[in-house]
Amino acid sequence: MSGRADAAGHRIEHFVSTAPFDPYTIEKLTPEQERYYMASQWRMMWWRLKRHRLAVIAGAVLAAMYLSIVVSEFLSPYNLHSRHTDFLYAPPQQVHLFHQGRFISDYDRHLAGRLAYIITGGNLSGPQEVTEAYLLGLEREVFLSLLGEPKTQ
Repeated sequence: MSGRADAAGHRIEHFVSTAPFDPYTIEKLTPEQERYYMASQWRMMWWRLKRHRLAVIAGAVLAAMYLSIVVSEFLSPYNLHSRHTDFLYAPPQQVHLFHQGRFISDYDRHLAGRLAYIITGGNLSGPQEVTEAYLLGLEREVFLSLLGEPKTQ
């Protein structure tokens, strides 16, 4: 026992227990509380992710895409080593996602065409090796040309 004086000078008795403190004796947790408080970080992240419907759908689509890798050679219409020599020098195909039917605008179509120009290596006369500097120059050329267009600004 120890004592302390209050403002009026009276001694206040203060008892200090020497027994070890056990927090489980003070408040008993319900099974739901115990499940929540004892969950790992991974479990709590999974609970949070399950509540986000769009994330779950996107995860399912991504998992389906990864699983399709297993059967991609079986589903592909051509052999891995087949080559169509008739179309060796054919220009790159345009990207079509409706045009006048309205799904994409004229500007979206223009951007897709410029992107296809970069990906296919520009205006090459035939199959040839290109350097990284050549591809970076193509990207720079298209980027600077897009900066000059009114819809980009």
